[in-house]
Amino acid sequence: MYERILLPYDGSMHARRAIDAVLKLCEGQEEQCRVTVMYVLEPYTPPPEAAFLDVDWNAQAERSGQTIVADALAALRERGVKAEALVAVGNPAQEIVQTAKHGDYELIVIGRRGLGTFGELVLGSVSHKVLHLAPCPVLVVR
Repeated sequence: MYERILLPYDGSMHARRAIDAVLKLCEGQEEQCRVTVMYVLEPYTPPPEAAFLDVDWNAQAERSGQTIVADALAALRERGVKAEALVAVGNPAQEIVQTAKHGDYELIVIGRRGLGTFGELVLGSVSHKVLHLAPCPVLVVR
């Protein structure tokens, strides 16, 4: 039984399936299970034309990330699993791996494909990179 699970989540179909996998892993042991639902935003630099706008881009990004993970948190908590959100900014694979290392997670449960761009097809998906770099077991969900 895994007690500390990291669930990278982007709202995609595969990420939603990963929630189901986590729920199955925690079934019957919901009190001991601790899940961190993680959303990683790629760094954003506003175009020069937006310089005159009085917008806190970091705060906007944080709110966006919290909105995306809200349904995952609700699904887990509804079944009695203790879950918290983590929103990070950076390269998704690197942030997930670093969080797993520093948070002493026992398992990463990640969807096979996310909402990434065409570049993922050429450079390799986030799940593929996490699978090869993670400091703990990784469950990739189809």
